Amino acid sequence: MPIKTKLLLSTVFGCCSLLISAQSAQNSSGGNLNSASGSISFSTGNVFYREFSSSTGTLVPGTQHSYELTPTLGINENSISLEMKIFPNPVADKLTLTADSKNTKDLTYRLHSATGALLKTGQISERETIVDMTDFPSSTYFFSVQQAGKPLKNYTIIKK
Repeated sequence: MPIKTKLLLSTVFGCCSLLISAQSAQNSSGGNLNSASGSISFSTGNVFYREFSSSTGTLVPGTQHSYELTPTLGINENSISLEMKIFPNPVADKLTLTADSKNTKDLTYRLHSATGALLKTGQISERETIVDMTDFPSSTYFFSVQQAGKPLKNYTIIKK
């Protein structure tokens, strides 16, 4: 085979190998099952094929993403200055909310599932409030703080 043909073939194969991309996975669990009739391996998680990026955002087909929506326009009608911290995040069992404000009058919290179902509500009457999340499964939750029914702060909570 002439050298020009070999060079052309190696260039074509080299360029084609750059265009081929394999899939990768972010697995949350998996395992192997064996029996007398055979065996099977399985995994649970997200499969990533290819990431598409542009100036307006990033798209990763086959995955689910959680988002925290924050208003960027509008009038701030909050009548109090409220500094809050929620920790730990991700949480294993107890979520701690600290409010650096002396005015905790009419402050309440609401815990919603990722589907929007209301799971828990409570009063915030002290500087530190403990929210028990022991009975909830591992997932993403939305935690909101309100004063007299008006939203003040929104948080995304990840439960381990």
